[in-house]
Parts: sequence; C-alpha cells; structure tokens
Amino acid sequence: MYPLPFSIFLALSCLLNFKIQNWIDNRFSLKGSWWITAFLYGQTRVTYGNKINLPFSYLNLAAWKKHYEGKANISLTLNDIYYGSVIRSETRYGNIDYNTYSNYDSRNVKLNFTYNFDNSPVKIRRRTLGSMEEQGRSN
Repeated sequence: MYPLPFSIFLALSCLLNFKIQNWIDNRFSLKGSWWITAFLYGQTRVTYGNKINLPFSYLNLAAWKKHYEGKANISLTLNDIYYGSVIRSETRYGNIDYNTYSNYDSRNVKLNFTYNFDNSPVKIRRRTLGSMEEQGRSN
C-alpha cells in the first residue's frame, strides 16, 4: 500500500513508539506558465492513553496554467489519490477490544477557473474621526 521506503519508516517508528508527523509540499514551474504541486502527509502510529491510532498518509496533486496574460488561471486538483486518509484506531483494555474505522469523502477532483477583471489597486478612502480633526486644528 505504501512505497517501500515510507513503509520501512512507518515500521521503525511503530517499534520506537513515538509519533512522527511529516508533510512534503512541493511546487514546480514548467514551461508555458504551467505549475504543478504535490502534497504528501503522513503520520505514524501514536498512542493516546488506551487508544492507539494506526499510521496513515495521503497525497494531493494539482496542476494549473495561467491564461490571458496572467489574468486567468485554470487548475485541476486531485485530493487523496490512493484514499489513504482513513483513520483507524484500536483500544485494548482488559477484556475490551474496541476498533474504529473513520473515513470521509476525502478523495475528490476539483476543476477551478479564476479570472481577474481588473489589476488596478482598489482606492481606499481615508477615514478620520471628528475629534482627530479637532486636535489637528488646535495644534
């Protein structure tokens, strides 16, 4: 299920019984105003009192391109590609064995189009209070 180096990393961290959270976020620019990004998150086995959360990880990929002299962007995002953000936990206490399996709709595809109609900055009106004007006149 996991790539071999990541599986060895998870196995070692489980033996040592400490929690490691790691994320990698990379953005690459390509020719022709194309960008791609990859986000990988992973968490090792962790113990919270009697409850043990088992390892999980997920991978998101995205690509986008600028159009119309930088005024428009179109992007495609793939979230949780291998459906790895399923959170599993177990509890063993005396004669109680309690296992949980939590998942949600984390696997999805998004297509987004953004267009900036105007690049000029918005003029902000400077507001003053009456008392500040009065103080300025008295000085």
